Parts: sequence; C-alpha cells; structure tokens
Amino acid sequence: MKKLVTYILVIVSYLLINSYDSFATTKPEGAPGKSSRLAKVTSAITTGTLNFEGATSGAQTQVITVDGNFFVTTGDSHGMYHLSNSGQDEVYINYHTTSSSTTYSFTVATTGSASPSSYILSSINFSEYPAGSVKNFSGNIVITGYDASSAQVATYSVAASTFPSSFLSTNGGYLLDLSGTAFAGVVVKSFTVQYTPNGQYVDALGIDLFSIVVDTTPPSQPGTPDLSASSDSGPSSTDNITNDATPAFTGTAEANSTVKVYTDNPSSNTLLGTVTADGSGNWSFTPSSAMSAGTHSITVTATDISGNTSVASSALTITIDNSAPSGYSVSTDQSIINSTNKSAVSFIFSGAEVGATYNYTFSSSGGGTNVTGSGTIATATDQISGIDLSGLGDGTITLNVTLSDAAGNTGTAATDTKSKDATKPT
Repeated sequence: MKKLVTYILVIVSYLLINSYDSFATTKPEGAPGKSSRLAKVTSAITTGTLNFEGATSGAQTQVITVDGNFFVTTGDSHGMYHLSNSGQDEVYINYHTTSSSTTYSFTVATTGSASPSSYILSSINFSEYPAGSVKNFSGNIVITGYDASSAQVATYSVAASTFPSSFLSTNGGYLLDLSGTAFAGVVVKSFTVQYTPNGQYVDALGIDLFSIVVDTTPPSQPGTPDLSASSDSGPSSTDNITNDATPAFTGTAEANSTVKVYTDNPSSNTLLGTVTADGSGNWSFTPSSAMSAGTHSITVTATDISGNTSVASSALTITIDNSAPSGYSVSTDQSIINSTNKSAVSFIFSGAEVGATYNYTFSSSGGGTNVTGSGTIATATDQISGIDLSGLGDGTITLNVTLSDAAGNTGTAATDTKSKDATKPT
C-alpha cells in the first residue's frame, strides 16, 4: 500500500445567502472568529500558514492563500470580501438576497510551484453563522471534484437539513467525511462547493478547513516488456527477432497508470509512445512510426494518477532485421544426373548466410514428383547431399533454393540446372 501524506489546509470562505443588504470591509456584528488552532496550521506543502493574510480588502473574484499554493474563486457578481479579525483574516462571499433559489458556489484550486499536482479530498469541515441557521436550509449542498483537465470525476450531494442544529467554527464546526462517498480514492485537482437554498430565508454557510491526502509514492517497477508473439516473425515466436518495424509490445504495470515506452534507455529521451494500463495493469503498445533496423533495448515507466513515476523496468532486447539474405548461389555437384547417381545427388552453397534456413526444390521438365528439403546453414559453403531424384523424369532438372533469416526475411531464389538421363539404352 502506498504511503499517504495528509495535509490539512485552512481555507476560510463564507457564503452569505442573506442578512446583509450591503457589505462593509469590517467584521459583521456578532460573526464568529476562527480559533487560533486553525489560524496557526502549518502547510506541509511549503512553509507558512494557509490563510488569507495580506489579501486585498473589498470585493474580489479570487483570493490566494498566503503560501501561494491554493486559491478560492467565485463567479458571483458581488465577489468575495476580505476582512481582518483581530489579526486573523477571513474571506466572505456576499449574495445580497433574502430569498433565493439561485445556486451559489465557489471553487478551491491549486496554484504555485509547491502545490500538489493532484490530491484526494477526504473531508470538509463546515461552519455556520449564526448558530442554527443551517437548519433553516431546505436545499442541497453539492461538492464536485475535477481532474487536471477540468473533467468532472466525482460529485456528492447532501441535504442541508441533515446538518447539526449548531456548528459554529468556534465550537469545532461540522466534519463531513467523504471517505464513503464518490470521492473515495478519486484524485482531483480542484473542487467546487455549491448551495441552492430553494427560496428559503437563510444566513451563512462556510468552510473552516478541508483535508486532502497527497500520494507521493511512485508505482512499483513495471514488469519487463515483451515482444508480442504476433510481431515476433521468423521461425521462432520467442526469440525477439523480427522484421516488423512497428512491432507490438505488451506488459504489466500499476493498474490505470500511464505507461511510457522507451527505446534504448529512458535517459536518452527516445520515447516511442504512451499507453494507459487497464484496470488489471495490462497494457499493449504499437509504435506509430517505424523503428530503425538493428538492436533495441525496450524499457517502460509507469506514472500513477497522482503524477508519481516509477523507476524504469528491466530491458527487453529486440532485433529488427528487415533485410533479406542476398549474394548467395547454388551449384549441383553432378555434371549430369544418370542411373548411377540419381539417388545420391548433392549441391553446394556459395556465400550463404550462416544461421539462415534453406528451402530447396528439384523439379524436372520430364515430370515426376518434385523433391523438396530444408535445413539450417552452418557455413557459407554448406553442401547438401544424399538427395534422391529417382522419381523425377528425364529432362532438364532445375534446382531452386531460397534462404530465410531468423527475422523471417526470404531472399531471392538461387537456381541451377542440370540434365537427367537415367534411361538405359535398349
């Protein structure tokens, strides 16, 4: 199980649904202040407290935390307001309404070089003002999470009427645990909090703090990639020698991780391409461009949904060979095939590729059953002997030989002709 690092982030942001027909840059009478334990929380992402000290007073559409890693925005036309409360700053959102069914919302997102690229939203601690005001709510509070591409990945709706009768921030607020909701295990980059009051007279709902879990542990080393048997051409489907310049590779990595496939070495930045492992960790990849002929060392890395990258896998060595054997010739040893030697014919190679597979065919213009055979070249001048041509009719004997290498490339046929006269005079 991956090591999880939990960060507690203090974000003070109130939604004013009613009560204030105008808004001054002073604390509303009777509004509670945050306790010192919330004001002094230290960010584990970087140094400093995650509050709004130094924010500009007056209406704003965005307020950034003092460490510069998180910000809160709203699309409401009235904006957000920054107030100073005995040295502890707060941010409010004012909607100037007494009765409304409009949906109001704000967004919490990351910014700054030290902010996490993504995180799991595990809980939100709500507060209210004044005490008991949420019990007047008849609408829903909807929390929605988004990934780095701004696609919605999780949502959870809770009726405001289910909240406690009183949960002022000075009394600890109300912790809404999201571990058993659609947010469980889902990585987000930002989230929104929305409230629709359904035409009811309400006061203020706010957030005291929220908790996130940041995954900082990279995936385990992926398995060594394999050359797909369908791409491993030639006589063997397991020798990793192929004439396919866009061969298919398969392997395993962390489930749902992003797999990067490299040729030769990740440090050389020769990236062949990227593929996503399925829910069981299996992946398959085929390069979109032809790879060069020669030997290649194939490795992969896996990057999880939190952006952590594994060490490179062990290497798979493959050989791409798309050049067929060439420059070889054959010659039948017998100058003429007769009744004496017809059952023991032989031929010899010149310039044969060692290790290649040969396939030969003897045929006759006089008919009869063709004689075939195959084998592996041991030397460039191999002699193939003991061939019985008794079943071929008299006439012109043609020898046709091809060489195929380990990658399955077949060269142009080499030929030789001889005469056969095996009929005794009468």
